[in-house]
Amino acid sequence: MCIREAHVGYIDWEEYLHNQETLDPFRSNIKLLKARQKPPRAGPTLLQSRVLCGHCGIWMRVKYGKYNGRRLSYYTCHDDIHRHYDRTCLSTRGEAIDAAVSRFLLAAVNRENLALTLAVREQVWADFAAADRQQAQRIEALHYQAALARSRYMEVDPKNRLVAASLEADWNEALTALNEATRERQERRAHYEGLLDHSMDARILELTNDFTLVWDTPATSNAERKRLLALLIEDVTLIRDDYTVRVDLRLRGGQTHTLPPVTLPKTGSDARRRGISNEARVKLEALLKAGFHDGHAAEELNRQGYRHSKGDPFFQSRVAKIRRQLNIPRCLPNRPPTRHNS
Repeated sequence: MCIREAHVGYIDWEEYLHNQETLDPFRSNIKLLKARQKPPRAGPTLLQSRVLCGHCGIWMRVKYGKYNGRRLSYYTCHDDIHRHYDRTCLSTRGEAIDAAVSRFLLAAVNRENLALTLAVREQVWADFAAADRQQAQRIEALHYQAALARSRYMEVDPKNRLVAASLEADWNEALTALNEATRERQERRAHYEGLLDHSMDARILELTNDFTLVWDTPATSNAERKRLLALLIEDVTLIRDDYTVRVDLRLRGGQTHTLPPVTLPKTGSDARRRGISNEARVKLEALLKAGFHDGHAAEELNRQGYRHSKGDPFFQSRVAKIRRQLNIPRCLPNRPPTRHNS
């Protein structure tokens, strides 16, 4: 229980809350599910803190492992394990995903796209120029109306106070409309004039080559690449189907883009998963679901003539290993299985 002002503090409560809000974006607790991004770190994964599970919508963790002395990265979501004691919700190798997103980023910041952007900018300026001419004509008409209202006011007999007051109000109204239209035009011109600077066009196109060099050079740290990526990509959603991953990007500004399907490499661990045939795997899942523990499931597989891919019989440790590799949940009911007489 939090009791405010129970003791004299170093800082007051409002300052404490302000400090917590300042620190909140930098917390690394994965359970904080609100939309926020962690600060970029030095790890090799490009999409750290920007990956969402396409199955449950939870932020995915980054994990690392080694295979044949080579460091591998993984994007994993364990929400189903934590909430439902089920298999891993989604897990995928990170290298192929990162490479696909990098190709998209470099393709987006290329000469053709920037040239198209400059052409669109020219069209925007042309549309603005046409609107500005119409606004200039309106201001000219307001000038005429204000001058006419002034002339009428100056010509009226001062003794006719009611008429003079009415004409003065008309003159003030015309001046107000004129000043408002002039102010709006000046603000619009100040906003759009920065769009048309032909002296910067060549430099903008040169930046495409510079960006590729900066992205690929070893001198650019992983944290810096993540900062560059954050300028364009808000977050990434992954949906895996066997060895194919769908990658949905949400870009800055709200637009979305789906990359071509990413095919994951089959590693040695995948080959070990084939230590059990598809038919035996289906049978193993059925046995575990029926309440067989690993040892009992191994006995039943052997009784029905199933064998490991190496030709050896199944043992409790071997079934447990296969179950973990295939993300098959262990049996949940704590009861002995139904035995079948030989």
